[in-house]
Amino acid sequence: MNRPHTTPSLKTIIRRVVQWSMPLSGTLLLLLFVLFKQESARALESFQNSTRDIVNLHANIIDQQLTTAESTLRYLSEQPALLRFLQDGSTSAALAGEYLRLCREYRRFNQVRVLNTQGRELLRINASQEGPQRVPEEELQNKSGRYYFREASSLSRGEVFISPFDLNVEHGTVELPWRPVIRIATPIFNPLDQVLGLLLINYGGNQLLSDLAETSVHAPGMTLLLDGAGNYLRGPGNEDAWGFMFDEERNLQNDFPEAARVLANAPSGQVLLEEGLFTFHRMRRVDLPSSEDSRAGLTVVSMVPKEVLSQHSRQLLWQLGGGVLLVNIVLLLLVFWLAILFERRRMDAEQLAASEDRLRLLSSKLLSAQEEERRRISRDLHDEFGQHLTTILVQLQRAARTSDNTKKNDLIQWGVKSAESLLETTHDWVTQLRPTLLDDLGLEQAVESFVHDYEQRTGITPTLEISIQNTDLPPVVSENVFRILQEALQNVAVHANCKTVLIQLMAAPGGLFLLVRDPGSGFDLEVVDQERLGLLGMQERLELLGGYFSLKTAPNQGTEIEAWVPLS
Repeated sequence: MNRPHTTPSLKTIIRRVVQWSMPLSGTLLLLLFVLFKQESARALESFQNSTRDIVNLHANIIDQQLTTAESTLRYLSEQPALLRFLQDGSTSAALAGEYLRLCREYRRFNQVRVLNTQGRELLRINASQEGPQRVPEEELQNKSGRYYFREASSLSRGEVFISPFDLNVEHGTVELPWRPVIRIATPIFNPLDQVLGLLLINYGGNQLLSDLAETSVHAPGMTLLLDGAGNYLRGPGNEDAWGFMFDEERNLQNDFPEAARVLANAPSGQVLLEEGLFTFHRMRRVDLPSSEDSRAGLTVVSMVPKEVLSQHSRQLLWQLGGGVLLVNIVLLLLVFWLAILFERRRMDAEQLAASEDRLRLLSSKLLSAQEEERRRISRDLHDEFGQHLTTILVQLQRAARTSDNTKKNDLIQWGVKSAESLLETTHDWVTQLRPTLLDDLGLEQAVESFVHDYEQRTGITPTLEISIQNTDLPPVVSENVFRILQEALQNVAVHANCKTVLIQLMAAPGGLFLLVRDPGSGFDLEVVDQERLGLLGMQERLELLGGYFSLKTAPNQGTEIEAWVPLS
């Protein structure tokens, strides 16, 4: 049987853990909330900066390319060969060769055309997979009905018309494969400021769209390109682009109406809506007030859906929450461990204080008991030893005075008997004070002898179960276990009011176990003074030896005393 440890109750530990951990957990949750808000704001700011950068980059790409195309058109419009060609049709071959070289060197130009004032094409260069080619005169077309001819014809000297971004149309139908174009035109004037015709370049949009796609590969969300009416030129999906060319309503208004309202009222900006984060920039260069087409103008839009923002927030919350949870678990384990230590220390302090109280009480009771024992011994010595010694002295004095040998022998014989009686009384006293069997034969036989005498004296039948053979018992252990057994059996004889008692004395690993159980009247632990010298003495003996003492009893339920003493 092992010695039980002082263990705080689980309920007490949990209560203390809750008391200590609640402020810590609350602080951690507050820290989690603050960190989440800060990181969410930082993440949103990162989204805002990156989308603003990608929109500005796209706007710069479009602006640079259209500026280059516009500058080229202005340069070409000032060539003397073009003016002579429009006036008298001369320099046709030289002009065509110049435009062919231009299309070969600058592949973004799909067409270069010269139109007269009636909209008839006079010269046209088409780019193709085989290279740029001059269109035969019989295939030239009349473009007087096209919107770009009408609007460009009304411009003043030096003004440039830039059309909406759409698909190239030939003979009234969309050309296949699709060829996105932006038409850039300017009127040609003679020295008398008379309009002689138009110079028009079809700027190919495929390469422009490809450039925009490459620069937005790693951008968050999606990057859109809209015309002035909000139609998709580059939409959320490939199928959304150019829908307006086929009378399909694929536009921002249908997909994101709230964002469309914001974009309609501001040329550029950034706004966080229920639909997501929108960053937009409207290109002023292509938003000409003179254009009659509502599709004029380009707007670059970056859209980060709410799901992407929420997903990032959820990931951030999981990361921060996981870290805080781990810290919280560690803190809870630490608090749990500290609560156990605190409770053990508190219980040890209480037990130490109680032990000190018992020691003080025991000391005072021992002093009283010692004085009482001295009075009893003094009285017994006077009554018994004094009587025997007086008898021996009187007999020896009478024997010394008498001359009658027979009487002298009788007196000496009486003195011998009195001395033998004194010796027997002395032996009884010594046995009561300390059994000689404990020193001569060991604890087991001393207990057996005492139990046998106990049965003879009290009439109580003991059942003795003892098993301590071949156990090396320190003298201090043997003596204290014997005294505890004496006191326990004395209490049974005085208080139990029973005829039997069970005694177990067993050697256990590392210690000695004693059990005394009677089926007697028992008592109420709340009523009976547990600080009586007998119980207090047994408990203090065991605590001084590092053992433990247990008392179980109830009225009419008998009494059980357990004691365990370590051998080390």
